[in-house]
This record gives sequence, C-alpha cells and structure tokens, in this order.
Amino acid sequence: MKNLKLISILLSYPEPSWFCEFDNMIEYINADQEFTPEQKQKLLEFIELLSSEDVLDSQERYVATFDRGRSVSMLLFEHIHGESRDRGQAMVDLLHTYESRGFELSVSELPDHLTVFLEFLSQCAPEESVLWLSEVSNILVLICSRLYERQNPYSDLFKILCELGGITEFDNQTLNQVKLEPRDDTPDALDKVWEEEAVRFVGNNVMGGVPASSDQQSINDLTLKSIS
Repeated sequence: MKNLKLISILLSYPEPSWFCEFDNMIEYINADQEFTPEQKQKLLEFIELLSSEDVLDSQERYVATFDRGRSVSMLLFEHIHGESRDRGQAMVDLLHTYESRGFELSVSELPDHLTVFLEFLSQCAPEESVLWLSEVSNILVLICSRLYERQNPYSDLFKILCELGGITEFDNQTLNQVKLEPRDDTPDALDKVWEEEAVRFVGNNVMGGVPASSDQQSINDLTLKSIS
C-alpha cells in the first residue's frame, strides 16, 4: 500500500521543505486509486491547513499533540507495554522483522514509531499491509478517538488509517471511555508525571529512551519522490 507512505509523511514533524512538496502531495492524492473520495477530501483539507499557516504554527501543534502526555503517543508499544522490559524485547523482535525484509533504520530511530511502521508497510504487499494495520487497529482507534475528542485535525489521518485497516465504525464503549478519561497533556498532568517519576530513560537507542516525536528521523527522505 504505497499510499501509507503519504500518511507517514503527514504524521511526521512538519518541515519547511514541505511547502515545496504540497503540490506533489495533492497531485498524488488526486491520482491515487486506493483512497476513497471521502478520504481524499480529508487529506486535501489537512494539506490545505498546513499550507495556509506558518510552519512554526504547524510544528507547535505537532509537539502539543504528540509530545505531551502518552495517551496519543506515536510509539505503538508504549500503548501496550508502557516502560516495562517487555517493550524492549518487542522492539527487538520488530527490528528483526524489518531487517529480514531489508528495511533498515538509522541509529536514532525507534522501530515502533508509527511513521517508521507505516513506511515499512508501504513497502509490503497490500494484503499484508492491511493485516499489519489490523494488528494495531485497537491502538489506532483509541488514538483517533482521543484526538477527535480534542477536536484535533490529526484525528482525520488516524481515521483513514483505521479504515485502511478494516475499521469503519468505532464502538460506543471506546468513545465513552475516551470522554470520561482525564487529559494527560495539561500542565498539571505533566507536572504530576514529572513529580512521580524519579527515574527516566533518556537517549535515542532502541532499548532505552523515548525521543520526542519531533526528534524522530525517517529512513528515507520524506518526500513524494520516493512514492512510486
């Protein structure tokens, strides 16, 4: 599913160079045969938002969305294992899967970062990509629901990912859960986390620290040139 590459780009930290790519992105979306008309419209609206604002505003939104709190973390295994040792082993296993397919990461990348995962899936056969997406669909649904509750524009990208993974309707239990849960990205919530955690893992190695999403590097140059 080559179109997952595009979503991987749009879920990455916004860069000034994107302004030279928006026209290519729009052209790709309009020509793509896998996105539905509704999905294309949402993607075009998202790109229009990015192209109409200063890149610093886009970057500020990105950091406020994904780098404050863990409830919408881009790190997939964090939603499953938290900071337990199981997460480290899960990442090693995923890294071995990547390597067995000839998919290489740089030193600074974590294999469970969503943008990396999507870039890997974009190189897989369509049926295999759908299967992999379905494996993490519960995480994508939860993140999507939380972003919708916050009226965050990134929610549309996650909804498209859910749909590509076969999830077209969200169950009411998840939606009600999200409405009732406290926000973890408020100043008070963040201060409480820092007070309670005496030990933090730092750094950018696979077994150790959790970098901010804005620090995550891409395997390839994230432009439409690599989508074909």
